[in-house]
Amino acid sequence: MSDISFVRNAMLPATAPPAGQRGALKWLAENLFSGWLNSILTVLAVVALYFLIMGSLPWVTNGVWVAGSLGECRTILNGASGACWAVLVERWHQFIYGFYPTELYWRPTTAFALLFVALAPVLYYGLNRHCAILVGTVGILLLAALIGLKTDAWHLSLSVAIFAALTALAWFAPKKLVYVTLAFPAMGFYLLWGGSFWAPVTVMIGLGLIGVLIVWMLPLLGAIWTLGLAVLLALVWFLDPLAWIGLGGVLPLQPRVSGLLDAVWAVGLDPIDSDLFGGFLLSFVIGVTAISASL
Repeated sequence: MSDISFVRNAMLPATAPPAGQRGALKWLAENLFSGWLNSILTVLAVVALYFLIMGSLPWVTNGVWVAGSLGECRTILNGASGACWAVLVERWHQFIYGFYPTELYWRPTTAFALLFVALAPVLYYGLNRHCAILVGTVGILLLAALIGLKTDAWHLSLSVAIFAALTALAWFAPKKLVYVTLAFPAMGFYLLWGGSFWAPVTVMIGLGLIGVLIVWMLPLLGAIWTLGLAVLLALVWFLDPLAWIGLGGVLPLQPRVSGLLDAVWAVGLDPIDSDLFGGFLLSFVIGVTAISASL
């Protein structure tokens, strides 16, 4: 056995991996050219994308942005190929808000912003820096949107104050934002549909009371009796007990508890019929709210 005359006593300096094993080249090799079939598909996709862009780019860039009608667009184009973007300029609000009243755009816009506040504790529960950055950024974007929508000074100031408070809450007590998450379905409903302020409040309180009843009574009474008590509490809370025995007129499904509170202090927003709803923004808010409620 030969003697080892020298052993390295210092580490070699770190060097970058080969170009083919890092960065964009590695990603391309692993995802787009990992085999002969993937390589062929990648080349075909690039060729198809090239012809698609070259065929549509003149139509996009030669578009008309200012015109009073489709006929005027065609006159301006004078036979050339081009898009009539003027319809987007004229009808952008319908694409986003549907037929929601213009002077009330601040309501669905604020509901959309609050949606991200409600998502903050779901994504970053307890992380004050991440939650504060998310809520603060959404608040700044909301302010810019409301200014662009020419929102009145009162609602603009109110939105700024609310998001300033939510940003502070996200920084100092980020876990408390979960209450915003729980309350968002009611807040979103109230902002979008309007009407009595007490309607969503009493619904949330009633659901909370029913939940507490189920938690407390289920171990004591069992499922059947607890379910019966929960249904009874729902009837008492949401319906008028006097109507059940004929003292309140014809047996109706109204008024709710909110009706009694409205008689004491009527407060709320202008009601908006659902047939005015539409557009991307409202569809997004309603869809996410419905999915969250179902979960």
